Parts: sequence; structure tokens; C-alpha cells
Amino acid sequence: GIRHWTCEESGYPAYLRDTLATQTPPVLFYQGNEALLEERGAAIVGTRHPSLEGREWAQKATALFAAEGITVVSGGAAGIDTEAHESALRADGNTVVILPEGLHAHQTPRPLQTGLENGQVLLVSEFLPTDTWATPQAITRNRTIAACARLTCVIEPGKKGGSMYTAE
Repeated sequence: GIRHWTCEESGYPAYLRDTLATQTPPVLFYQGNEALLEERGAAIVGTRHPSLEGREWAQKATALFAAEGITVVSGGAAGIDTEAHESALRADGNTVVILPEGLHAHQTPRPLQTGLENGQVLLVSEFLPTDTWATPQAITRNRTIAACARLTCVIEPGKKGGSMYTAE
């Protein structure tokens, strides 16, 4: 079920080429509803260890986006990323997961697996399907999250880290 686009193909999101220029991923591997990348969504990123209030903010933001038909974009990390994806699905919205590893190496949580089956989820990776998680890949993935979004909500970030890198 894994498909791919090269940056030269017509299906490849033009806004990624326009936004990332020389840092455009040459290949995107994906699984799920590719139409979810036709327009930029809203990114929600944040700490891996959110407070109850942080989780509530993520839930409120995703509910608002889902009600407006805006796709949520985030990474696949624990904490705010996972809360954003799962909250979008609970609100009957759509979500795009930009992975820091290959699609074969990724362990898709059950709610996202169900969303894949229902056409509400798109998993995207700019890394080979068998690539495992690595810090440089997570940082690279953050720029792709930002490029896929018209706005970025950052919830409970640390002074340094992926959330702040995405925001910058």
C-alpha cells in the first residue's frame, strides 16, 4: 500500500517545491488519502509530555480545524502530535502524519490505522520505507510539517527542540 511521488511528478504538492525550494524532498512515500495534501492544513506540534491543559488546547484546536474542514498536520511523536491526530479523527476531521522514519519502520497506532481505512489519514515520509527513526530525520521532517501548513500551533514547547524548530 505504499506509493510515492517524485518532486518532478504532477501529483507532488507544488507548494512544497515553492516553499522548500532547494530543500524539497526529492521523493515522498505515502500511504492513505493523498488528496489530503492537495491544500495546506494547520499544524499542531508540541511537547511529548503535555499537561492536561496542553492536551485540552490540542483538542480544542483540532476540533476547530475539523469543523472548518481544515486538515491537521503533525509529526507522529507521543504527546501533542498524537493528541492532535487522534482528536482530529474524533472530531470527524482529517489528519496528515509527517513521519521521521520510513513507512515500514513506523508503528501506526490503532486510531490512525482505522482513519487510514476510512480515508481520513495520510502517512507521509521523505525517508526510505525501511529507515528507522533518527534525530536528523526528525529535524528534517519538521520543515516539511511547517511547509504543509498555513499556520502552526505550538503547544507547550521546550526552549529548544522539534516544536520550536517547526515554528521557526
